[in-house]
This record gives sequence, structure tokens and C-alpha cells, in this order.
Amino acid sequence: MRVGVLNKLCCPSCKRKLVLKSFIEEENDSSEGGAGRSTPSDCTKSPNEENGGVIVKEGVLLCSACMSWYPIFAYVPVMLVFETRFHKYFAAKHDKQLQTISDYRSPRGVPKADERSVQETFTEEWDRVQGNELSFLYSLEDLKGLNSKVWLKWLGSSDSKVRTVLNIGCGLGRESQALQAVTNADVFAVDLNFGLLKAGETFKSNKKIHLIIASLFHLPFESSSFDLVYCQGVIHFSCSTEEAFKSITSYVRRDGFAFVWVFGLDDHLLRKGFAGFLTRINYSLEKGIRPMLSAAPKLMRDAFFATTALILHPLIKSRVRHQASWKLGNTEHDLRNMLSPRYSHRHSYNEVFEWFETLGFRIIDVQSPAAYRQLFQKQLWGVGVTGQKCDGERTSIAL
Repeated sequence: MRVGVLNKLCCPSCKRKLVLKSFIEEENDSSEGGAGRSTPSDCTKSPNEENGGVIVKEGVLLCSACMSWYPIFAYVPVMLVFETRFHKYFAAKHDKQLQTISDYRSPRGVPKADERSVQETFTEEWDRVQGNELSFLYSLEDLKGLNSKVWLKWLGSSDSKVRTVLNIGCGLGRESQALQAVTNADVFAVDLNFGLLKAGETFKSNKKIHLIIASLFHLPFESSSFDLVYCQGVIHFSCSTEEAFKSITSYVRRDGFAFVWVFGLDDHLLRKGFAGFLTRINYSLEKGIRPMLSAAPKLMRDAFFATTALILHPLIKSRVRHQASWKLGNTEHDLRNMLSPRYSHRHSYNEVFEWFETLGFRIIDVQSPAAYRQLFQKQLWGVGVTGQKCDGERTSIAL
């Protein structure tokens, strides 16, 4: 974590400002775009021009109001309001340093319904593709085209400058790379999964992408503080998609933008003929299997997905765009994303439109199925909508 990022962060529980106490930090070598030597440190600091380029590898963020500490590990701040096994590991590793701030303790908040289960299954999922160049089916260049031509095509004609992006559900950060390239903004990349810790080394030298582990229901930012809140394929996996939508859109500034993509209510009905029949069979099986798998012990889930991935890998690989880059781990990741989350809601355009309008957003754009087909020669699924936060009753669609 860069010391300069502290200006943007706040306590996810009470929204008070934080103080940084670094344990291990690195001096950034801006001339080469990398990080210099690692040095042990044990000092408390606030961001300023002199230390704004310092990268903290390990340390804590302190909230004097809640008397809580939030860990920084492998360059990634862990801003959860509830304690996990990782917090206990971190506390044991840094016992001596934490003794100097013994009045503070690890967070003791309560996670959202089944959020621990969501965190566990998504950590398992993303750990399968560590180091792989693909994000689901897409390469980095695919993601750039997908955003610039299908989901965020309005950027080219917008008078508003997007300088800060809140990327909710960033996976391992590859989506954030594409967003940064398309917007040239500072991207705050947030995910619940602990697999993000392994991506810290990869992104530590990128001055415009900031990885953070946090819950979308308790984000470590002030409200109305981002030009664009971007959330693709995430909130439908929460306990309540609408509640998650309300939470993330509260961080959009006045006249700022929110983009969301969720599973479509009629996706499984769109294919016709025998392919459509198979799609609907698959959808029914998915609905039946997911509740059992999400509640199953980890060893049982691991055995199921390892076996199923091995069997289906040749078939799935034969149907993907980047076969040379598609590994067995990608197949398992794809299957886990489909079958292991506790929740997987589907929604209609009218439903999503109403969410935007109720919260004072003007709907300015919807995704482009034609552009998607031109890019990938396939049908586009789901519901992708962009809204602009505005005053009063200006909620008419302007496409």
C-alpha cells in the first residue's frame, strides 16, 4: 500500500480518519517504475509529499475512535470489520509490534449474512487462477475492448472527467488493469477474497491501482467520493443484490457514475432449439447443486470441483476463446464461480432501472449486445446499466 493512499481511506466501521503504523516498507524508485530495497520500520505516519511514494509491505491502519487495527499484508490493506483466521495469523507474526499499541485490537464487527461463506468460496475460486493471464474468458486486451465498446462506451462522449474509480469485486486485479487503461484514472480495486493478497507483489509498482480487501457492505471510504463506481458480475452473489447496490452507489459523487452488471432473469430462456434445451437443463441443475455445495465442508467441495474439472476440462477448453492460455485451473475457477457461491440472484432490466431511479440516478447507457458480438462472435448475457447521480427528479433515460 502506498502511503499516499491513506488520504482516501477511512475506518470501514465509523468512517473516521486512520493513522498508518508501518512495520516493513519500501522506497519507490519512480525512475524505474519499481520498488527499491525493503527496510524494517516501526513508525507512525500520515501522508505527505515526502512519504507519499513509500510502499508499505506490512503494517497496520489505526482507528482511534473504534480502537481497532486493520492489517496491511503483502502490500494489501485488509479492511474487514470482522475478525478472521488471517487476523490471528497476522497478530502472531507481529506480536512484538502490536504490543506497542496494546490499547488497539483487531476488528470485532459482525459480517453480513453468510459473508464468511462468500469469502471462503471466492477465495478458493480465485486461488485457482493465480498467475494466469485470463480473467474468466478474457485477456487484458479483451477486457479493454469490452469496457470501451460494450459497457463504458459512454466515456468517449462524456464531458465529465473520471479521475477515481472504485472497482467492486476486482478478482485478482486484472479487471482493474483494463479499467485503468480505459479511464486513465486511479483505480481502487476492492474484493472480499483473500486471494488478492497474492496479487500484492504484482501490483505494488503500479501507482494507479490500489488493492484492498473489504466488504462491499462496509467499504473504507467516505460516501460520495468516487467519479465512477464499477461493479461487474458481483452484487448478485451477495445476500441481497438490491441492498448491495444501495451500498456501493452511495460512494458515487454528485454527477458521478455507477456501472453494474448482473445476471439476467431471462438469460437461460434466450437460446433456442436443442442448445436452449441444454441451457435450461444446466440452469436447473445449477439451482439444485449450488445450495448443497456452498454448505458442504471445504474438503468435499475441493474433491467435487477437482474431479468435475478434470472430466469437463477438454470440452470446456474446446469452446473458449484463448485455448492456449486456458488451463485446468481456469476450468475449475469457472465451475466454482457457477456452483459454489451461497447466492446467485438474477434480475430484469426493469428491476435494475428502478434501483437506479429510486436512488436519484439518471440512466445514461445500457450495454451493447451488437458491439459484444462483433468483438467476440457470441451473444451477450446479463443486464449492464450505467447511471449518473443527479439532483431532483431527473431520472429519465437518456440513451
